Amino acid sequence: MIRTIIIDDEPDGIGSLTELIKNFTSVDVKIVGTASNLPEGVKLIHSLIPDLVFLDINMPKENGMNIYKYFSNPHFKIIFVTAYSQYAIEALKKSALDYLLKPVDYLELDDALKKLVKK
Repeated sequence: MIRTIIIDDEPDGIGSLTELIKNFTSVDVKIVGTASNLPEGVKLIHSLIPDLVFLDINMPKENGMNIYKYFSNPHFKIIFVTAYSQYAIEALKKSALDYLLKPVDYLELDDALKKLVKK
């Protein structure tokens, strides 16, 4: 089972991703926590030690790409989930597992999760 946290400032973003994970993926994933901004998410990561973090990029307070300020060599994998394609190259250069554009396609989500299982 993959333990995951979702960090997104939009409640609808968290809700739709949760729905997709629970109903449309072939990988066993448990959402252990959610946060509405990066500082909250960092606290959750430290306390819950997830395998995977779904992370929005454009959020108030702090951009999701700043996660690498807190974790230079993360013990968890990151899948960025955002409406902005311009960060994709930077995310992949920083070894993100995947980069999904909103609205998230359930097949792309399932493929991204399968990448984690293969590792």
